[in-house]
Amino acid sequence: ITIRKTRLSFISCHLAAHEGDKFYSNRCNDITDILGGAKVGTFPCKGYDTSLSSHHCFLCGDLNFRITLPESSVDLVGVEKSDKALRHEKHVNAVMSLVSKKDWATL
Repeated sequence: ITIRKTRLSFISCHLAAHEGDKFYSNRCNDITDILGGAKVGTFPCKGYDTSLSSHHCFLCGDLNFRITLPESSVDLVGVEKSDKALRHEKHVNAVMSLVSKKDWATL
């Protein structure tokens, strides 16, 4: 799409879920494959890399990356290790607080 002489590309994908290093690595490899295979154009000029043919390229969708804050950043005072539900709730609240503050460096 072109808006005011600025070319925009949008790539939508849904990456595999699950936690752990293996799944994280798989998601990174999938993004590499998707971006490497994202070509635009029509005959006779087909096959231009999307990132080179657009001013801006947006990668959207369910990327399934996880945000896990170190326990030192989450207020877990008085919360038992066995209380997984409360620990999870506090973690989610800490992440949402950082998002609302736009503290992208910490995230």
